[in-house]
Amino acid sequence: MTNAEKLRQPFDQLQIKLSAEDEAAIDFRNDLLHGNILMNNETTRTSKEIDNKMLYASAKLYTLISKLILKNSGYSGYVINYGKLYNKTSNEEYFEEI
Repeated sequence: MTNAEKLRQPFDQLQIKLSAEDEAAIDFRNDLLHGNILMNNETTRTSKEIDNKMLYASAKLYTLISKLILKNSGYSGYVINYGKLYNKTSNEEYFEEI
């Protein structure tokens, strides 16, 4: 299994659906794992754009970790989508149900 597949496996086991944005955050985490902290595979960006993307991805990963912990603890309900707080132009909701 690849690292990304290993990261997706707990979500499948707990029956947590991943959105396209969640999948992108997991892929971004995989890039960071392999040392691509400068995001060299993307088009040229300003440092502010890079910072915003890293902040958004970190917030999405935090939300995903929260979902895993809460769902595994037996929680059923809504969680805050912290990624939406940092990217208000996305089509995501502020709260996600697990």
